[in-house]
Amino acid sequence: MSDQQQAPAQQQGNDAQAAAAQQQAAAQQQDGAKPAGKTIGEGGAPQGQQDAGKGAPAADWATLRSDWAGGDDATSKVLDRYSDGKAFVKAHKELVDKLASGELKTAKKLPENPTPEQLADYRKANGIPEKPDGYDIQFPVGFTPDDATKATLEEYRAFAHANHIPPNLVKGQVNWFLAAQQKAAEARLVQDDKDQSDGAELLRKDWGHEFGRNIQTVQALFEGNEELFGAIMGARGADGKKLGNNPDVLRFLVNVGVNANPSIREYAGDGSVTPASAAERIKEIEDLRTKDWSKYRSPAIQEEYSRLLSYMEARGQKVA
Repeated sequence: MSDQQQAPAQQQGNDAQAAAAQQQAAAQQQDGAKPAGKTIGEGGAPQGQQDAGKGAPAADWATLRSDWAGGDDATSKVLDRYSDGKAFVKAHKELVDKLASGELKTAKKLPENPTPEQLADYRKANGIPEKPDGYDIQFPVGFTPDDATKATLEEYRAFAHANHIPPNLVKGQVNWFLAAQQKAAEARLVQDDKDQSDGAELLRKDWGHEFGRNIQTVQALFEGNEELFGAIMGARGADGKKLGNNPDVLRFLVNVGVNANPSIREYAGDGSVTPASAAERIKEIEDLRTKDWSKYRSPAIQEEYSRLLSYMEARGQKVA
């Protein structure tokens, strides 16, 4: 076949192939099928890779936490503190910013057996005062520390300084201690009032109208020794109760007073008589010697006079 005859035949074949391709494409579009993708040379990719990531649901926070932790419990506990990924990223950024600005400083470890210079530098870097009294201790409003509390705080100051405890920790620990002390003191006052009320009620039932006289007898035991009297009455037993509010202690002291000097109860009455008033009454009676002899010699006045003298003598008081 000549070249002229081959050319028309080849053209007819190409036209037939093109027509068939067009018919196939039209059929695919009519059936809803996707057109063929690009070849590798044309930059195409498999359909599965083209669709990867399109419309895929984002992993939830619980799944991300689990993936990031990788089975490490410590990391998992850290991630559990955050409500979602955004909160974690925000916290991380804040930490990075603080580190970059120098707001967070890494404290240098104090070496073993430090030199005085190393120790001074370490304390300065951590805000630790040069001396124990450099720790600022403030007492709560309305709280007055007793000597024991003051001594304890001084000992703690020395301990904190020797162990290089930062001032902010010392302040927090001291505040807790003082608050506990104040709370205990307030509770003790409430309990003291209750002990006094309950004890007085019990003794009034036991002693009846002799209550005032018996209390006067106890007080008379310590006349001239008021400081000792206050120390004994304010001392506390093993149960925390003041001895002055303990009915058993008061009963004992009444018996001691009566047995040691029976006349101590003379003229005690309800406690209204004092050495000063007794001395004044004695002078009034003695003045009757010149003003009204017969009244002075009356049995009633002589009995009162005798009781007053016994009262003063029992208390070691001299009558002018």
